[in-house]
Amino acid sequence: FVLLKNTEGKYFTIEEYREKIKTNQTDKDKKVVHLYTNDPAKQDGYIQSVKGKGYDVLVMDGVLDSHFINNLEMKVENTAWKRVDSETIDKLVDTDEKKESVLTEEQEKGLKELFEKLSIIRMLHSALNPCL
Repeated sequence: FVLLKNTEGKYFTIEEYREKIKTNQTDKDKKVVHLYTNDPAKQDGYIQSVKGKGYDVLVMDGVLDSHFINNLEMKVENTAWKRVDSETIDKLVDTDEKKESVLTEEQEKGLKELFEKLSIIRMLHSALNPCL
């Protein structure tokens, strides 16, 4: 019998927690993604960001928790365990959702040209100042 604790201090069995998160935290490969933190204080920014997307985060800060997670990944099918700071928010639960650009084609073209110019300037700067 195991209880999991989330960052809000609520406790769940593994089955209860899976039911709680499966609608919002299932990736493109149909795996239920369990997000966790091993240091809630240091990873608070990441925790708040994922909570903003409606995700739930477990606290797994015990000495044996990394071994416990490895064991669960092997035994429980269609699950994944990811630390909240291991990927960008969009990649933690990768639903393969296509995001439309907020830029017009003209803005994208201008931005591409700007980056190309900056790249050339950076190369010239490096060539002229090799010590930097």
